[in-house]
Amino acid sequence: MPSIKWRCPVDLSGYGTSGMDYVRALDLAGWEVELVPHKASEILWCRNLSLDTIQRANLLSGNRVSSDSPYVQQCVPDTYDFSEKGKRKLIGYTPFEALGIPDRWRIKMNKMDEIWCPSAWNRDMYLNSGIEVPVRVVPHIVRTDIFHP
Repeated sequence: MPSIKWRCPVDLSGYGTSGMDYVRALDLAGWEVELVPHKASEILWCRNLSLDTIQRANLLSGNRVSSDSPYVQQCVPDTYDFSEKGKRKLIGYTPFEALGIPDRWRIKMNKMDEIWCPSAWNRDMYLNSGIEVPVRVVPHIVRTDIFHP
């Protein structure tokens, strides 16, 4: 069974909502998922999340996947966790809607093994801003149980 470690906020922010959508989709697809909430007590204090989301987040945050599973961190680069550098593949998933990135982000993003973003526009902006590690487009999840295109 494929496995992945995923770090994101568990809240109603853009990063939190899309992060939990990825976690949910991977879990439903049969992946072993270890959820790392962006803040230790975040799940307990988040209001307005569905009971299902809170229960699933609590369950998955107790999982421990193998040490060779990739570690996706869906957050701004200022909060990337490099403590497992060299132990597993570190992936930064950082959507950012601007024409460039702060210099401090470039340094941190280039320390990751790869960067994911939701669009080709985002990828091109990162590459034009000096990101030298591989940058992959991983589109956001569309929740067809909520949205009916």
